Amino acid sequence: MNIITKTINHDSPFFSEVLELSKKHSTTLGFLPRGAFENFALNDQLICAFDDKKHLMGYLLFNKNKKEQLISIVHLCVAEERKGIAKCLFNELKLMTKDNYRGIRVHCRRDFEANDLWPKLGFEALGEKSGRSKRGTTLIVWWYDYGHPDLFSEIEEEKIQIAIDANIVFELQDNNSERYEETMSLNSDWLTQRFEFCITKETSNEILRNKDEESKKKTREFTSTFQKLVCSPEIFENVLDELYKLFSKPTKINDQSDYRQIAWAIAAEVSFFITLDQKLLDKGEKIYDTFGLSVIRPAQFIRDQDSIIRETEYQPSRLHGSSIDHQLVNSKQIDELDKFRDQEKEKKTVFDKNIFLYCSQTLKYEPRIVLNNNNSISIIVYNRENPEILSIPLFRVFKDKLSNTIIRFIIQDTIEISSKEDRTFTQFEDYYLTNNIKNALVEFGFFLFDNKWIKITLKSFYNIKQLSIKMNLINNQYSGKTNIILKVLEDIKTKSTKQKELLDIERMLWPAKIKDLDIPSFIIPIKPHWASELFDYTISNQNLYGSNPYLILKHENAYYRSCKTKVLSSPARILWYVSSSKGKYIGQSSIRACSFLDEIIIDKPKSVYNRFRRLGVYQWKNVIEITEGNLESYLMAFTFSRTELFENSINLNQLRNIWKEDGKNFHLQCPLRIESDRFFKLYNIGTRAKKIK
Repeated sequence: MNIITKTINHDSPFFSEVLELSKKHSTTLGFLPRGAFENFALNDQLICAFDDKKHLMGYLLFNKNKKEQLISIVHLCVAEERKGIAKCLFNELKLMTKDNYRGIRVHCRRDFEANDLWPKLGFEALGEKSGRSKRGTTLIVWWYDYGHPDLFSEIEEEKIQIAIDANIVFELQDNNSERYEETMSLNSDWLTQRFEFCITKETSNEILRNKDEESKKKTREFTSTFQKLVCSPEIFENVLDELYKLFSKPTKINDQSDYRQIAWAIAAEVSFFITLDQKLLDKGEKIYDTFGLSVIRPAQFIRDQDSIIRETEYQPSRLHGSSIDHQLVNSKQIDELDKFRDQEKEKKTVFDKNIFLYCSQTLKYEPRIVLNNNNSISIIVYNRENPEILSIPLFRVFKDKLSNTIIRFIIQDTIEISSKEDRTFTQFEDYYLTNNIKNALVEFGFFLFDNKWIKITLKSFYNIKQLSIKMNLINNQYSGKTNIILKVLEDIKTKSTKQKELLDIERMLWPAKIKDLDIPSFIIPIKPHWASELFDYTISNQNLYGSNPYLILKHENAYYRSCKTKVLSSPARILWYVSSSKGKYIGQSSIRACSFLDEIIIDKPKSVYNRFRRLGVYQWKNVIEITEGNLESYLMAFTFSRTELFENSINLNQLRNIWKEDGKNFHLQCPLRIESDRFFKLYNIGTRAKKIK
């Protein structure tokens, strides 16, 4: 019998069969809502196996963790006990993921027969961990290694905290899969790898209202397995008062308790609160707009978990109205810098000595402090002693709800500084970098070498041959960093004909560009108001972050458009053309910046907005204006990242002259696709100050 494997979409006639097969084996697979299956299928993460007669023989559902570059098997299910089906599904998964991920991970209950399968497929047992099952089961952690260099082996994963309603806790304790299927899906092992479900202090009060003493005792024992959110009582009380002002204080005890649950979650600065309480869900939009807390159902959480990881790492909407600034560290600020010291590992005397050194030797070091509403949130020290290397001996970010956002802002800004100064390497040397910073460095193409995080910083654009020559020259000049350069050279050599892999190399070498990368290029018009808030604070006298802003929301963002003109595709490179508008804006009618276009979503306004509302600066009223108030029409949203603000704007007259060379007129009202050669010509003008004759 021949086995055929392929991915299917949610509209496939076999999709319902997959759901039936999942339900049949739910005792061992666990519970997963239909919406989660649909989301996996939409993203080509549902592989099916068929026999010669196109009968469904099994399926494999998998999750991608792009941040840690690993794959997790969510379900591996066969319809009948026939040899070879599981292996065929697994081989297809390897074929799809081996080039871009470092390996595959599975958590499997120790008492399941499936543990006999994993070693046969080449998995290694890394260890055991406790599961959340009511029976106190043990999970075996299995790992299949692709053999790629593993930068993440040095980094311990930090779980994302998610608040859950007391009623969710009680349902998890009940463990009744038929009544609480949606809730039970939160127990899935592939979810608990990345998320930590937490309870609030109000959960204890909810337990107290139970009059059954034996039941009360068991519930307390069960809730002891959950982390309890911690925050200041004063902040909690202030938030609760704000909630009562927003919705008015309820009279029923249960409703008051619901508000306290929400208030504790907001005060603890988590981003998501999971509940099945429809009253709270109905208030979710106002709660989010006021406090930044998303109130969602379990099914929505599971369906959108990939986006949730991204949102918790990058939350520009929470910076709205902040005043971000930077300045050189002055003598009055030195005493307060101890907050950035690693209190457990770093001696205060050594830290103070280094700070004094950085602040006193001003010809060698440039210590800068980043402020948010005049509160210090980060310190970074630049060392420009070596003309080829921008070194950062100290980089600390105060841990709070915005730290991951600030980390990425500063790393990108540092890379751009290094690139504009024509340095060959950007190098973070701080021994006490946090795991969050290390993860972000990996995302931006840094390598760990000799206890330093190093990135090759190239400016301009190259074809593959030119890039190889450039890398070999660097290799000959800096033999001490050979491992890093050889890794890039090997990637160029082995992936030079694979467009998807070339895109990964270009991202790694950003802001350098690879001419052989055959992806579309577009010029996209944007109004000055949105440009000033999304990436270009220099065009307006009034900007998002107050005077002299240091950071702008430029690591990743979302932008909305009408989908009447469907010229855009992803991935792509985009040039931002800031159109003319009334108001005190400079640099209008010109190309101002360049970005990667990462993802395009077309859906109804509410769905699109809920997915991207933490990215960008659009509010619901702005989104609905695009569709002229029609909630049933379709809307386009696209995400973009790695935005470079051009040193030289390319004005309308220059653009007209360039187009006139080909006997054409430059006219732009909607996104315009351009040839790669034209993109690079414009990019060169914007970054290298060459004038058009």
